[in-house]
Amino acid sequence: MSNNDWLIRMVAAPQCTQTEEHQQFGQQRIYWIDDAAQKNEVLFWKMQEGGKFLELIMVQLALYKEVANGAGWLDIKRFSNWRRCLGGELGEEWDALMNDGHELWDPADMNDAQDFDNAVKAWLHKVTDEVRTANIQQRAVMSAGYQRFGKKNGAWMKPSTFYKRKVVIWKYTELMNRVGLPVDDQLRLEAEHDGLSQEMRDWLRFHAGGVGHDIFDSENNGADMWTPKDLYDTMDQYWLLNLRDLKDSNGGGRNKRGRGNDDGGNGNSKIKVRRTT
Repeated sequence: MSNNDWLIRMVAAPQCTQTEEHQQFGQQRIYWIDDAAQKNEVLFWKMQEGGKFLELIMVQLALYKEVANGAGWLDIKRFSNWRRCLGGELGEEWDALMNDGHELWDPADMNDAQDFDNAVKAWLHKVTDEVRTANIQQRAVMSAGYQRFGKKNGAWMKPSTFYKRKVVIWKYTELMNRVGLPVDDQLRLEAEHDGLSQEMRDWLRFHAGGVGHDIFDSENNGADMWTPKDLYDTMDQYWLLNLRDLKDSNGGGRNKRGRGNDDGGNGNSKIKVRRTT
């Protein structure tokens, strides 16, 4: 049974930065010839295990798909080159999937990018021991409210920056298996709204923009309901007025920097494709 040790946490600094702990995995260089007869190469981490390294897997998977699309790997080559990026237990799980299949994917289906995506969802089920991977990760993102998780190094993050981290993690869930219907937009907005402090919610309702806002457009039954991005962009004004200069007594403040990027990204530089001669 899964203990959710794989869950990507909603923290100010992503777990997935290029530290020595990740570098121990080694690297895998992949070459290919493009339509212009140019030789290209790209370097990936050779990932060995899941658990706390799931975010690294998702970062590499997203970038691998980008490279695969650009290189035109549409069928079995997309599967085989991804295998080259895996070692240890991750490679073993991929091999078992390719041989035996899964309830989410049939080994006969290696024809296009969608088949690969389905295989990845099945593989992540095996890696995490959880078939509802996306459900659990999305619920964790929704429950991580700004009031509880909005500080970084003792200072309040700009709300829109905090939300960017949520967007990054949510994007990863699109590569995971979800059981049932997608999360309703209103539920996502309600979760983000409820994750604010009471003072922030009161300011939003009665004072934001000088008049206050009904972000759910209750008068029109939600016809012009806000998005979470609308909410956090507006809360930046509250942060400027009330939170920007606050810091914890332990000395945390605005100028300290943690791991990862201040823009809420995944803390990894983009994989570079290099042409060789």
